Amino acid sequence: MAPVFLIAAVLGVSPIGLWQTGEGVNSGKVEITACGQALCGLLVDGAALRGRPLKNLKVLDALAGGPPVWTGAAYDPKWGMLVKGVQLRLVSPNAMTVKGCVGVFCHTDTFERVR
Repeated sequence: MAPVFLIAAVLGVSPIGLWQTGEGVNSGKVEITACGQALCGLLVDGAALRGRPLKNLKVLDALAGGPPVWTGAAYDPKWGMLVKGVQLRLVSPNAMTVKGCVGVFCHTDTFERVR
């Protein structure tokens, strides 16, 4: 069975690359890459939080499925919480949403492709 990132690349639809998250104090850049048979995302540019730098922190992990939807886990450094069942959805070649829920409370962020 071919890895999910290889299938996505062949179809021309892939979240692999550098993405801008949010605006202002909540902004940062996440680099999505292949991690074995799945995808993961490292925070490559973002503010420090609670006195510790967040650079190279894995914020997306074990993303499988796609295209256009991958499901996995996300770490929210603001809350110090790992959220499972997160959905990453490509809505266009240069935009994606990342949705996570804790109980009945859900939040969706929109990321824009940098490269």
